[in-house]
Amino acid sequence: MLKKTIFVLFMFIATIVLLAACATPPPQTVVVKETVPVLQTVQVPVEKTVVQQQIITATPVPKKLIEFGGFYPADSPWGKSIRLVGAQVEKDNPQCTFKYSEYPGTDGATAMDLRAKDGNPVDVAGGGIGNNGSDPALIEKQWAEGIVYDLSKDMKTPAYGQTSGTWMDTFNGAAKTMMVTAGGKIGTVPYMQTQIVMYYNTDLYTKYNLTPPKTWDDFMANCDTLKKNKVACVGGGGFNGYIGYWYDMILFRLMGNDKQFALYNRTDPTLKWTDAEPIKAAQMLTDMINKGYTTDGFVGGDFTAQQVAYFTGKAAHIFVGTWLMGEMKDSVPKEFHQAVTFFPTITGYEDKTPYEAAFGFLNAWQINNTGAKTKDTHSTDCAVTFVKAMTSKDNELVMSNGDNLDYITTVIGGQGKSAITGIGDLLDKMKLWFPAVQNVAATSPELQSKYWDNVTRLASGALTPETFGAQMQKDWDDVFSRLKK
Repeated sequence: MLKKTIFVLFMFIATIVLLAACATPPPQTVVVKETVPVLQTVQVPVEKTVVQQQIITATPVPKKLIEFGGFYPADSPWGKSIRLVGAQVEKDNPQCTFKYSEYPGTDGATAMDLRAKDGNPVDVAGGGIGNNGSDPALIEKQWAEGIVYDLSKDMKTPAYGQTSGTWMDTFNGAAKTMMVTAGGKIGTVPYMQTQIVMYYNTDLYTKYNLTPPKTWDDFMANCDTLKKNKVACVGGGGFNGYIGYWYDMILFRLMGNDKQFALYNRTDPTLKWTDAEPIKAAQMLTDMINKGYTTDGFVGGDFTAQQVAYFTGKAAHIFVGTWLMGEMKDSVPKEFHQAVTFFPTITGYEDKTPYEAAFGFLNAWQINNTGAKTKDTHSTDCAVTFVKAMTSKDNELVMSNGDNLDYITTVIGGQGKSAITGIGDLLDKMKLWFPAVQNVAATSPELQSKYWDNVTRLASGALTPETFGAQMQKDWDDVFSRLKK
């Protein structure tokens, strides 16, 4: 049985082997190996860059204060202009910082003066210094008190933004006359002027073939021509001070500046109001009136009406300050044309004064010395820089331009557009200047009042030239006798 089982198994295996040998072999699968390049990452050592922060330990620039004391509100046109210049100085000079302090009203100057005397002054006092440069007694007092800074050395240095020339040379004759005081010290910097000048109607001059007068004789000849054509030669007058301007200038032409100042302020007692020149000046003024060359109302009339007469062609001339156009801008006809000129000289007296001369008022900046009680770090150098910037030609052109009709600069070439045609060119040429009424109000306000009253009485015919001189001398003797006490 076992043999039979083995035999069957053998035959089964043999059959399977035979079948396998006779079968069709299956197709073979060929595996093709594709070689794909592999981008290998190479580990390159990276050199680390370390950015080190450099710490700069600079010492901050110490701020040096410029404190400006002004009568104008900080937000007024004037205040804004001054503060803009302060900002310019701060930008150009990082060590300087600007502060605007308001001192409004009539008490503003007194308050600043008290601060200065207390040892805590503002660095720059501005807006109302007036004619103190023409008052030697006041200047000497200020020097003695040690309040005012002497600008004489600074005036020899270049102006703001300039590298050559001198600051002094940028000012006209009016400013130079006011600045320089006894001993060569300079205590004020005039930035604005109000001058008394001769206005004339150019259309009337063209119509009657007239030329601007350089001498009094030329002027009288023009007046005669105008009178024949029923046009008043001279307008203005009215208020006694305006009539006084005529006498001031005539006497200035006859005496010269120094003698006139000495007579008005009695610095030379040998000079009298009864001398030849004061009497001649009185005669010339009354002759102009008596010949019928002036308007009705020139003496005692309303001054505004007198100005209107000039602007409406009823008078050819008016001798008044540069405030004229600011006061009357709403009353001036658009077709009105005018020009300005200096007051005529007098034949035979041309050597007394240059033709290019005028008088009036000046406003100035004053730089104060740092006081003992000053708390902040003030800087006189920064204050000087600021005043230089204020009086630079570029800044003055801006401040004297546009609607600011009353602003007449003292800086040569610094006059912007003005309602007064040619005023900048005229005053740039000025060679000599004196303050209105030779500043007698600084000596005694009573003197100025008596003087103006006497001139009005002279013009009205109540006084003759001779009695005018006698009355003036009497009043001068009286007032000065009381001043000494």
